[in-house]
This record gives sequence, C-alpha cells and structure tokens, in this order.
Amino acid sequence: MLSDERRYQLLYLVLYAAGNGIAGYRNIFFEDIGLSESQMGLIGAVLVGAGIVAQPIWGMVADAYGRTKLAMAIGAVVSILGGLLFPLGMVIESPFVLMVVAAGIYSAFRSPIVPLANSMVLSSGIDYGNVRAFGSIAFGVGILALGPLVETFGTATIFAVYAIGMVVFVISLRGLPKPSASELSPDLREDSLQLLTKPAFVLLLAVGLLIGASTTTANSFFSVYIRAIEASDAMTGAAWFVRTLAEAAVFVWIVRLGWRHRTQLLVGAIVLALSFVLYVVPGTLPAVFLAQVPQGQGLPSSRSRQYHSPTSTRPTR
Repeated sequence: MLSDERRYQLLYLVLYAAGNGIAGYRNIFFEDIGLSESQMGLIGAVLVGAGIVAQPIWGMVADAYGRTKLAMAIGAVVSILGGLLFPLGMVIESPFVLMVVAAGIYSAFRSPIVPLANSMVLSSGIDYGNVRAFGSIAFGVGILALGPLVETFGTATIFAVYAIGMVVFVISLRGLPKPSASELSPDLREDSLQLLTKPAFVLLLAVGLLIGASTTTANSFFSVYIRAIEASDAMTGAAWFVRTLAEAAVFVWIVRLGWRHRTQLLVGAIVLALSFVLYVVPGTLPAVFLAQVPQGQGLPSSRSRQYHSPTSTRPTR
C-alpha cells in the first residue's frame, strides 16, 4: 500500500513526464508544419494568456464546490482533446488558426492542474520540496527519453505521449485522499487584494512577470535554437535533463541553505541572467549544456519553507 507521499510523487511523475514533450518540443513541431517564428510567438502568447485567465476561475470553482480532484480530472481530459487538435495541423493547408484554437483549449484546461496539485500537497502537510523534486526528475528523464522518439517518429509524437500520460494521471487521482476543506475566507481574499496597494509587492509582481515571460519564451524556442546550432533534436532532451537535475537539487536543498527569500530571488535572478550569455558566447553545444546547470540552479522556489511550517495549519488552495 503506497503512502500518501508516494502517491503524490507518482502523480507528479506522470504529470511532468506527460507535459514535457509539448513544453520542450512544440515549436519544432510548428516549424515542421510551416509556421513562422512570429506565429510560434503568438501561439506561445495564447498558451500563457489562456492560462493566466483560466487559473483564478478554476481556483474559485474548486474552492466553492470542494471538488479539487474532479476539477483536475476535467482539466486533464479536455486538455487531452485540445492537445490532439495540434497534429491536425499536419494535414491542413493553413494550420495557424487551428493551432491558436488548440493552444487556447489546451492551456485553459491544463493551467489549473499544477496549482491545484501543489495546493493538495501543501495542505496535506507533506514535504513539498521532496514531492516537487520528484516531478522535476520525472520531467528531465521523460524529455531525455522523448528525444530519440521525436527523431524516429516525428514531432507529433509529443501529443500522443501527452494524451497517454494524462489518462494515467486521471487514473492516479483516484488513490489520493480528499483534500482538506479550504480555509480561504473572505477576509483572506481581501487581504490578498490589499497587497496590490503596496508598491514593493507590485514591483515584485512586475519583475516576476518579466522573468516568467522571458524564461517561458526562451524555453519554448530552445528546441529551435538547438536545431539552429546544427545539433540533433535528441540534444534538446539531453539539455533539459541536465537542467531539471539541477532544479531538483535546489528543491531538495533550498530549505537547508537558510537564506532569506529576498536573497534567494536576487541570487537566482543574477545566475539565471548570466546563464543566457552562454547561448551567445560562445554559442556551442558544450556551452549550452554548461548553461543548463546555472539555469536549474536559479532557485525556482522558496515555497517549501514558506508553507511547510510545523506551526502552520492553514491549507493553501
């Protein structure tokens, strides 16, 4: 009988292993069906925008009805349908509009899955860092294995892998305990909104959006960049594997460093910025692999310290 922690680790393994292909290889699929870089960028904007709009709606619905697992299951199933629209771009003459529609459906329904899964782990009292690190390793191993599949069977393979993985994800949800009732009161919502009146928080939010936008763009075009330096598609997966191993190490050890959150953010931002220089100088495959280590070490989260406190009983949803 698996413990709850092991069940969550299994859930994160399936979730991140399923989505790694679309995250890492989607733009070379778009390249293969004849889309331009600007069209790829617009589709990426739809993926981000649809997720931003949908996430708070899904969160309110899950809190209002207390059906977190059901919301995740619905999101997974409909995101599969959205994902399976992408391969149709291989058989129609002008696929751009269809790709935009597919991106909107896929992102709007996938976007709540990771935040809701995170909230379940945090509210259960399980060490979030250990569970999330397991997901990082699964992402890296999965995308490493996917590289040869993409080279052998084509880039459309990523959507089949996603569909199969998310079916397993939905089945895995059945074994998880029902999440604790949310304690998100109207006063807490009001306090959250009041943060927007604080200049320091607004500045932090703006910086976070800029960093998120730049790294998301860089990650989505990374596979195209690998082709541009005349490396094989399998090298995309290998580079992601190196990065996620470094990221997993951060999630496990960040608590033990004892740094203040401000220090973590500052060091992480500087290291992340410097790592991108290696893409240009010297811009070779060994330098790209070297850049993955500091990118993974960009201190991706301090939430395991913030929420997993022995004295905290408030579940986060």
